[in-house]
Amino acid sequence: MIGRKILVAPLDWGLGHATRCIPIIRELLHRGCQVEIAASGDTGQLLLQEFPSLTHCVLPGYGISYPKKGNLFMLKMILQLPRIFSAIQKEHKWLMEKQQEHQWDLIISDNRYGLWLPGTRTIIITHQLRIMSGWGKTIDRLIQYFHDRMILRFNQCWVPDNQDEPSLAGALSHPHKKPHNAFYIGPLSRLEAATAEEKKIVVALSGPEPQRTLLENKLITIFSDKSWQGHEILFLRGLPHLPLPPTATPPNLVFVNHLNSTAFSNTIAEASLVICRSGYSSVMDLVKMQKKAVLIPTPGQTEQEYLAQWLQEKNLFHSCLQNDPKLGEVIKQAFSLPKRTLQVNFEGYKKALNDLGIQ
Repeated sequence: MIGRKILVAPLDWGLGHATRCIPIIRELLHRGCQVEIAASGDTGQLLLQEFPSLTHCVLPGYGISYPKKGNLFMLKMILQLPRIFSAIQKEHKWLMEKQQEHQWDLIISDNRYGLWLPGTRTIIITHQLRIMSGWGKTIDRLIQYFHDRMILRFNQCWVPDNQDEPSLAGALSHPHKKPHNAFYIGPLSRLEAATAEEKKIVVALSGPEPQRTLLENKLITIFSDKSWQGHEILFLRGLPHLPLPPTATPPNLVFVNHLNSTAFSNTIAEASLVICRSGYSSVMDLVKMQKKAVLIPTPGQTEQEYLAQWLQEKNLFHSCLQNDPKLGEVIKQAFSLPKRTLQVNFEGYKKALNDLGIQ
C-alpha cells in the first residue's frame, strides 16, 4: 500500500486535462488522501475554484502559442519543440526541488512528461499512445520513439479509454504496440449523468487562442440568424479568469465565462444539442451525459480531426470543420435528428486506485 500524500498535475493546454482529473481528485479525497495540486493559468484557476481548500502549487505552463491559420499548426508546433522539451526539463527540475519540501508519496501527471522521479511512484495519464502528426509515417515513427521513451520513465501510464470496444479514442489509444506500463482505466468525466428537460443549445468553447475566439465569433454569427430566434443559445466560454461575460446582442444568446462542475453538469443535462471541440475530454463528457453534438476540431490539430472523423463514422456525433461554409447547415441537421447513446463504464479508474493499494 502506498502513502496517501498525492500530487495531481495536469497539462495547461486547454481545460480538458484538468477537468478529467477532477473525478480522480474527488475519489482520492473520498478515500482519505491528502491531495495537492500543481498547475497555473486557466487550468490552475479552474482547479482552485473546484478545490479551494486544497494546497495549490504554481507549476508554470509551457507557454505555447498557436497560429491563426490551421494549416500552420503542426509547423508551428515543430518550431516550438525546443521550448516544449525545455519546459519538460524545467518541470522535472521543479519536481525534484519540490519533492524535498512536500514528500509526496505518489505523483499523478496528466500529459506532463517531466513529472517522473526515481524513488517516487509516478503515473502519467494520456489517451494518445499513437502519434498522428499528419507529416507522414517517418515523422510519426520518430516522434513515437521519443514519446514511448518518455512514457516508460513513469511507473504506470493510465489510458482513459476501454481496452476493447466501445473505444472512444480509436487508434489514438490503441497503437500497434503499446508501452508495457500502459493500462486502460476506462473513460473519465467530471460530470454526473442526470435527466432534465432538454431546452437549450449549449456551445461549450475551449482550447487555445486565437482559435477559441475565432470559433466563438463564427457561431455568434450563425446563431444571430432569425431562424434561431426561438431557441435559447448558451455560450460557455471556457474563460475562468475573466470576471464578466460580454453582453449579447440577440436576446436569445446568453454568455457565461465559466461554470463549476455541478453547474456545468446541470447545464449540459438541459442541452438538446452541444457544440464543442472534439477534444477527448469533451468527447468523454458527451458520452457520459448521452448528448448529441456537433464536434468542431481545432484547425490543424490532427488528433482532434481524427477523433471527429472517427466518432462520426461510428454514428455517435456529427462533425464539421471550423472553416466549412456549411457549418450552419450541419448544426441545423444535427439539431433535427435523434441522438444515439452509448453505454460506457466510467468507474474503471476506481479499480486502478484499488490496484495501487489506495482503499
